[in-house]
This record gives sequence, C-alpha cells and structure tokens, in this order.
Amino acid sequence: MQPPSVLIGRFQPFHEGHARLLAAGLEGGGEVLVVLGSHGRPRSPRNPFTSAEREAMIRSTLSPSEQGRVYVVPVEDHLYDEERWRQVVMSVAKPIANGGPIRLIGLRKDNTSAYLDDFTGWPLLEVPGLAGISGSDLRAAWLEGKQGWDRHLAPQVREWLLGFEATQAFAWLQEEHLALKSYRERWSRAPYVPVLVTVDVLARHLDSVLLVRRGKAPGKGLMALPGGFLDPGERLVEAARRELLEETGLQLGAGHSSFLEPMGVFDHPLRSERGRMISHVYRADLSGEPLPRVVGGDDAASAQWVPLGEALNHSEWFFDDHHEILSLLTATTA
Repeated sequence: MQPPSVLIGRFQPFHEGHARLLAAGLEGGGEVLVVLGSHGRPRSPRNPFTSAEREAMIRSTLSPSEQGRVYVVPVEDHLYDEERWRQVVMSVAKPIANGGPIRLIGLRKDNTSAYLDDFTGWPLLEVPGLAGISGSDLRAAWLEGKQGWDRHLAPQVREWLLGFEATQAFAWLQEEHLALKSYRERWSRAPYVPVLVTVDVLARHLDSVLLVRRGKAPGKGLMALPGGFLDPGERLVEAARRELLEETGLQLGAGHSSFLEPMGVFDHPLRSERGRMISHVYRADLSGEPLPRVVGGDDAASAQWVPLGEALNHSEWFFDDHHEILSLLTATTA
C-alpha cells in the first residue's frame, strides 16, 4: 500500500495534467488529499471557479472506488505569510497521515513550483510527461472561444464548462478577461518590464472601514480600498489624498484632524492579474470625529462605510489582494 499523498493546486480548471498527478497518488490503493488553493477568492479570469465547483470537476472524473480515497480541503491564500500557509497545509494533512509517512505529488515547472520545497520530510513524487499543459492558456482559450480549448480536459470537465457558459458569471468573466488582455497588451509595447505604482488608503472610523465598489473592469462590482495610480510629478502621500477624494469625496487637507500614515508596501508578483503592481498603503484614522459622508466617484461605482468584522469575514468580496491587506493591517493596528 502506498503512503497517502498530498496534491496542492488551484485546478482552475482541473485538466489532464492534474488528472495524471492525482492518478499517480491513487495507484496501489493509495489515498490522496487534494488541497484547493485560492479558497474564498472572488471569481476572476485567473480564479474563475469556486472551491465547490472545482471539487465537483475533480470528483466527476473519479470512479466509485476512487471517490472514497480522495479527500478535498480548500485553503486560503496567504501571499504575505508563506510560513502561515505552509502550516495550514501541514495541519489539514495530519488526519490523512494518521501519524505515518506522507508524500507530496507535483511537478517542478517554474518559480510557481517553489512551494514543493517547503515541506521538509515529505518526499516528492514527480510525475513526468506533463509539459505543454498550461492552465493559463486553457482559461484564455476557453474565455475567447478558441478552437481546441478543451483538448486537455476530461469529457466530464468539458461538459461542466460548457454548462457554465450559460451563466451570467461566464459573461462577466469574459468581460474581465478582455479588459485585462487589453490592459496588458498596451503595456507590453513599453521597452521595459512595466512596474506600476499605486496607492491605497485604509480609512477607519471606530469599527468601520471605508470601501469602494469598482465601477469598471477589471474587478467590476468587487470591493476595494480607495486608491489608484501615482501620477507623474506626484508624491505618494499626495496621490493617496487625491485618490481618496476622487473615489469617495472624503477630503483630507491641511489642518484636518486626521492624517495619512504610511502603513506598508505590498509587492507580491501575483497580487494583481493586471501585471506587476506595487501598492503603497496609507492609513487614515477618523475615529475622533463624526462619521464622514462619502459618495462614489471617478472609477468607484459607490463608496461606503462597512463594519470591519463583516468585511474581514468576506474575502470573496474583494479585488486583487485587498482583503489580505485589510486583514494584515487591521491585525497590526487594532
């Protein structure tokens, strides 16, 4: 009997490469824990499916005898705390290990596979013959309706995706994908690797946080901290004050009882699907005055004060990594 295995991935969607990895773990009667990454994220072209939908895709490909040997556990991302993410994965794997040995299944493709080295004591089972299968390319071809988009999918997964195309979520994903594609194409003409600088503002009033709802793709309809791009000739704090005014109507000028305090730089390479974005986040504490009136403007369809606890409990509401930024900064400033 093979030792139980752990297979980590986003499976967006579950394709032939993933199926080969899972089959390797099931050989010889083995059990496999499938760890679904990016749990709780809102739909996006990079993460179009919920955890429940991804589990349904995976299980649709399994035989009755395999169903009972595959366990699926969703896990949230922790872009800025890799050790916390590793500990979470190890903790959810303990029940399947039952005190015995455990192994990791995977394939070293590029720098996104670096996590395979994070689990000391878990021998790695590498499965050959998976070159040329790209989840990113598959998603793009599916959203653009290209010929042959389904060539690396099991028939069950293909049928699931065809059914999904009738939903409003699919139409929204297509709009988002085309907006992101156009955005990246514009910047790809630059004679350098573009690194864009943005500012975001974490404004608090007692136990509430100021959020905007994005009015345009990408991220149309999702919640975010007020913010935007740094303009030429502008200091970061000036950009933060300007974006706060433009998107919420909240003006922080000279002599105002509150001020903007730099809180951190968020620069994970995968934090935004738009490309390389580095955000400088400022905090404004308005707790010592009446609750300011806010109104959405510029790129924001609306602006509102939201109870902090409610916002923290709904990662699926948020654009890019704004939920993680909010969680990290409110944990350190509470």
